Amino acid sequence: MKLATLFCIILFPYQVPAQTSDSFSLSTIPHKLFWERPPLRFSNSGDNLTIEAGSGTDVYRDSYGSYLPNNAPRLLFQADSNFILTLDVRHAFAGEWNAGGIMMEADSAHWIKLCFERDNTGAHRIVSVVTNEYSDDCNAVALPTDHVFLKMAKAGNVIILYYSQDGNSWYMARRLRYVFTSPLLVGFFVQAPGTQSNAVNFSHIQYQLKKVVNPFGID
Repeated sequence: MKLATLFCIILFPYQVPAQTSDSFSLSTIPHKLFWERPPLRFSNSGDNLTIEAGSGTDVYRDSYGSYLPNNAPRLLFQADSNFILTLDVRHAFAGEWNAGGIMMEADSAHWIKLCFERDNTGAHRIVSVVTNEYSDDCNAVALPTDHVFLKMAKAGNVIILYYSQDGNSWYMARRLRYVFTSPLLVGFFVQAPGTQSNAVNFSHIQYQLKKVVNPFGID
């Protein structure tokens, strides 16, 4: 048995085939959640989620226009004009480009994702992708760990992306202006573009109806 497989069995022992027909609630999020794309498996205990993506799942729009997948599982809810979504994401990094994190989208060609991803060298990397018809892909810092805290903040048309190793000291990965013309959804996504499926655990989920004024102080 491969170590990565053993890790998934130990870390995610209660996964069952996904029941995705109905919306449901989390106590830390004031909106109903629903599946934009269904997962291979899903489970939750309180506000702790585990979402598994099957192999060959991704959401990306390559700048050459030759790779435009849109089948990565997404569990989303209606986004407010100003918000801060924070969570801890953990997975086994079993396959190349396997990732999990936060996604905000208006439609299939206009979206932003912030994730913890295994790159082509095997590194565990903070990655952000901003898609306006096509994807602007930014691979940031690599971290020697299997989990990280991620934060996505929306302040009007300003989007700010952060990461933290302990949930207390935050570092900005990216800040940008994006004028979406459609109602926005935000939530959790998981991808497994290669042959290895990917089970991602989300915990310490917090959603604040708050507008960030100082992006460095996060106040």
